[in-house]
Amino acid sequence: AMNMKKVVALVHPHDRDFFTENVRQCRTMPMTRSFTHRIVKADGGIRTVTRRIQSFGDEEGTVTHLSGTLQDITEQKAAEKQIREQTHFLHRVLETSPDMVSIMDLPSKKVQYLNEETFAAHGFSPKQMLTKSREELVNIIHEEDRPVLATYYESLAVASDDETVTAKYRAKNSRGQWKWFFVRGRVFQRDEHGTVTQILNVIEDITQREQAQLELIRLKEQLAQKATDKYLTLFNSIDEGFYLLEVEFDENGKAVDFLYHEENPAAVRIMATSMRGKRISEFSTGYEPYWFDIFGSVALTGESQRLERYAAPNQKWFSFYVTKIGDEKSRQIALIFQDITDRKQAEEDMRESEERKAFLLKLSDVLGPLTDIAAIQYTACELLAQTLGVSRVYYGEVTDDDQHIVVKTGFAAADEMKISGTFHMESFGPQIINELRKGKALIVENIRDKTDLTAEEKANYAALSLESFAVFSLVKNNRFSATLNIHNNTPRRWREGELFIMKETAERIWTAVQRARAEAGLKEFTLKLEQQVEERTADLQESKEILQSVFDASLHAIILFETV
Repeated sequence: AMNMKKVVALVHPHDRDFFTENVRQCRTMPMTRSFTHRIVKADGGIRTVTRRIQSFGDEEGTVTHLSGTLQDITEQKAAEKQIREQTHFLHRVLETSPDMVSIMDLPSKKVQYLNEETFAAHGFSPKQMLTKSREELVNIIHEEDRPVLATYYESLAVASDDETVTAKYRAKNSRGQWKWFFVRGRVFQRDEHGTVTQILNVIEDITQREQAQLELIRLKEQLAQKATDKYLTLFNSIDEGFYLLEVEFDENGKAVDFLYHEENPAAVRIMATSMRGKRISEFSTGYEPYWFDIFGSVALTGESQRLERYAAPNQKWFSFYVTKIGDEKSRQIALIFQDITDRKQAEEDMRESEERKAFLLKLSDVLGPLTDIAAIQYTACELLAQTLGVSRVYYGEVTDDDQHIVVKTGFAAADEMKISGTFHMESFGPQIINELRKGKALIVENIRDKTDLTAEEKANYAALSLESFAVFSLVKNNRFSATLNIHNNTPRRWREGELFIMKETAERIWTAVQRARAEAGLKEFTLKLEQQVEERTADLQESKEILQSVFDASLHAIILFETV
């Protein structure tokens, strides 16, 4: 059984005093402590862990027993290097963000980084923010909100790497204006003991939203009394979209439709249409069920909600606040919303950038040791297919006569037809081949949408269970040389990041194949050279032996002549 002596024995010798002191403090009174230290595994390996110890006491406060948890954070240290490498890229992205972003030391709260242009746009001098002392930074926070931020920093100091801590507060900018902000914070860096040393803050200016919400609350009673003129004047002046709508329910109490009573100009601009006097069912029937669940819940319970959701019919992301209007029997709700599609796209672009880096690194790793051309082509096609989740990927090379494409191997998912062999270019049609000869990519998201296909071409695609595809051509030395073909058995919208790794994979297959051929040629040349050296050495040896024989015979004749 595990006891404290055995636990201490596992602790790294340099960390035992630190560990023992934390345990001792937990034994003085009931408490919870989290700290980081190293352990030594049975095989000698050293791991870094975060330990959480909770002590329990009796009614008199005397500690009776301890319990704890352990988390291995060794891999987190390796991730820190990657974070540093991404700093430049992150800096460029953050400078274009509409939100203020800062990196702050803990516990000093010294600002180490901020996106200067965004801070300046919100009325904060970047130079002053970077040079202000801790006390000066506290002074720009509204006195009533200082405890809120204190709790925010305390929570981040003990937060996990995946945890997001939020707070809402007021601050005075360099222009003397009080503004409302909503901050989302995460752990950005830890020291070798796992203690949080830096945090990342993403700060959104919600002044207009807060003012609108406060005004909305204030006007609820006025709305109930039909005082809508002043109400609409307010919402006609804000940048956020506004709707006053009524939720309609079926006999089972399930929200099934929305009737729009009022809207502001911003709502018309964001949605590109007027909804006043219409039902959502007249506009589209493709809205996700969660819209009905959320609006229905607010109308029934009166509990306001602030959320972010995607609306497929609009192809937009929305940030919205929804609250009930009127008394308990009312089914009216007010909705304040913003289009945050650009922000979501920026987040998606960042995620895809990291995925592209990981894929290309893995592709380099798997292709590096390979020398067989077929193995190079298959391995790259398999990795790309599995990464994209497509049904088929294959690589073809153009023959020297420029009339055929040879497919040696390729990857096909289970139950999918494999493609290999030699194919005449005429079978692809002159239009496609002409495009490929120019080095252009062919991207088709849904074959059924193409109206220029012949009946034979449609039959060929159907035989391959092909619904969407992408073809990348490689033109080398002004010659159409190879293609990389990606097939999918369902329609698919190819994202920019996916097209990027397809093109990069094609280029890397070409490079790896040329390298393999060059190495094979060099190996063959070396073998021939060695053979020629061996043959020449044998000839020289034979000549030497002949000369030696002649010399020996001549020497014998000379000796006989001298004797006579």
